[in-house]
This record gives sequence, structure tokens and C-alpha cells, in this order.
Amino acid sequence: LGNQAAAALKVGGQGDTRRRRDALTLAVEASVAATAIDDKYVRGYVRGAKALLILGDYGDGDVKALRRAREMLEKALNVDPTHGGATSTLKDVNISLQLFDDDSD
Repeated sequence: LGNQAAAALKVGGQGDTRRRRDALTLAVEASVAATAIDDKYVRGYVRGAKALLILGDYGDGDVKALRRAREMLEKALNVDPTHGGATSTLKDVNISLQLFDDDSD
């Protein structure tokens, strides 16, 4: 499941919008399944969060996806507080959330 999430995340960066969304949704689903099996699987949380970040940044922005990404990254950092990928992705998610919150004012 972890490799499926990684592959779907990679495909999510290519192709038309529908194909990208489908691949990113698959990455999230695979990541959620992988972390349900092993709740200490940090890469699973990070991969899911990266896919949610991309989905959240589409168009007008999906704040719900961004908040879900933040939750996944917080779980990852609870397992491994020094994980560089989780830390940097969380910064990106927080920036996106801040931008969308500023837009709603």
C-alpha cells in the first residue's frame, strides 16, 4: 500500500486534471489504508498529506483537504518528531491554509 501511494502520488503530478485528481485520491486512500495497518508508518502519513496538499491547492482551494493533510502530518510527527519530510510538508500545508484563510477575509 505504501508503494501504491507513492506511485499514485507520482502520477498525480502528470496528465490532465481528472487523471491527476484520480491518482491523488488513490494516493490518499492507499496512505490511509497503510497507516490503518501500521499506525507508525510515517511515510504513509506524509504521502497522504502530500496528495491532500496538492488536492487542497487546486482551484479555489479545498481547506478541508488541507486540514486533513495537517492532521496526517501531526500524526507522523507524533511518531517521529524529527522527520524532515513531515516537517517541511507541514510548513507548506500551513502556508496554504494561511493563504486561503486570508482570502476569505
